Amino acid sequence: MEILMQWMEVMLVFSGMAGVFLSLMLLCMPERMRSWNHRFDRYYDTEGPLRFLDVSLPTDIWVYRHTMASGSILLLGSLVFMFFLFARLDAGRFSSVFMGTPVLSPFQEVIYRTVVIFLKLASFAGAIVGVFLLFAAEKVRQIDTRMTKVLPTDPIIHRLNQSYRIVDRIFLSHPRLFGATGLAASASLTWVTAHYLLQG
Repeated sequence: MEILMQWMEVMLVFSGMAGVFLSLMLLCMPERMRSWNHRFDRYYDTEGPLRFLDVSLPTDIWVYRHTMASGSILLLGSLVFMFFLFARLDAGRFSSVFMGTPVLSPFQEVIYRTVVIFLKLASFAGAIVGVFLLFAAEKVRQIDTRMTKVLPTDPIIHRLNQSYRIVDRIFLSHPRLFGATGLAASASLTWVTAHYLLQG
């Protein structure tokens, strides 16, 4: 986990440096940026690769056909998870494994507590659903049927597949404004990330 964090910090530094370079180019040589934009502009079809998002996967058929098995698995898994969260989870050991240090920073402590609370609520809800699947499966089926909604992703995929050249026109028609804004943001990101990386 510590290696991943350091890799992300290094990537943020390089991203900030790239942002500084492109912002300076936009400020000092906008015509060159227009030429580069025209040369490297590409269109990629996202509709085909994202078509799997519009596929329906009816998993409830197996669940309601084998209510005793699915309820028992869900209840047992939730109880084991709840036991681990309430009795066995140690913040120091968690921090040592995932963060490389036994002491959490205040920000990491907030994230850790939030995730633990969310997991406790999820395991408690899973245990309740498991009990209802064992003893009142028809009630769970009725609630599930009432709450089930179809979310068509085809319009979203179609919109993602459209070309938005207006973004290029806006950026390249006001090069000084966006160049100065990008330079300030990128320089700040680079300085903060590099300072944090060197301090660590």
